Amino acid sequence: MAAQTDLVPISKARHGHRFWRRFSSYDFARPLAEVPVVAEEILHCASAFPLAFRRSGPNSGSAVTPVALLSLIPEQDTPFVSHEGHWLGTYVPSHLRSHPFASQTTGQQDQMALLIDENSGLITDNPRDEPFFAPDGTLSPGLAQVVQFSRTRAAAMQATEVLCATLEAMELFTPFISHEGVDLPVGLLTIDSGRLKSLPDAHLVLLARQDALRLIHAHQVSLQHCLWLDKASRQTGLTKATPDTDTTSPGNDALDGFLSALAQAQENDAVPG
Repeated sequence: MAAQTDLVPISKARHGHRFWRRFSSYDFARPLAEVPVVAEEILHCASAFPLAFRRSGPNSGSAVTPVALLSLIPEQDTPFVSHEGHWLGTYVPSHLRSHPFASQTTGQQDQMALLIDENSGLITDNPRDEPFFAPDGTLSPGLAQVVQFSRTRAAAMQATEVLCATLEAMELFTPFISHEGVDLPVGLLTIDSGRLKSLPDAHLVLLARQDALRLIHAHQVSLQHCLWLDKASRQTGLTKATPDTDTTSPGNDALDGFLSALAQAQENDAVPG
């Protein structure tokens, strides 16, 4: 299930006299089945979510990136967001922390455009909120911080895509259909363990030097989360499908209790990042 967004470039002409506020609920993440992650956060993500790989576009030559799986059931809300909009995971992927902003590269080298989701409900005309621009037309301090975060993450994603390109050049990716009896979303990729074992020593040394082996191992270890995520996703679907159920019903309390316990168990087992 995809969230409905309306991303537009931020400009003085469109947003010069408007304001924005930081999100206070993770309701926006509820319909997300997966989010892209970068290599720098891979250990934190591996301690909380199953990790897989996916092409960023429909073509076979599209870049491959790692993704954190938030739900394993098609069109099913993620169990990582509570009924009240709280995040139940032990780590928040950087992709989610940037909401309602996003970035995209422009036609010019090393140039980035900052976008904002105008359907987020976080753009206002209230002077008590944060302005987009200062009176002199420069970026406001708050928006400047967002730009810096977006640039840092964009650079990290570019470096992560380079790592994945090395894995692809060594023909290590293979279709990922299921794991230990758990069906996975369509289009995912995993590491071919047999192919990895057969690599020449020189290739393994290269992977180690580039930290690509850490990416591989994090992916492999993270797959232990598939079973409980499948169970949690199905539990979420059953609760949502129950008619006339409000957030105070025993069924929903049981679900939130289960997920809270799950989050605590993840925290106890978390891999230091």
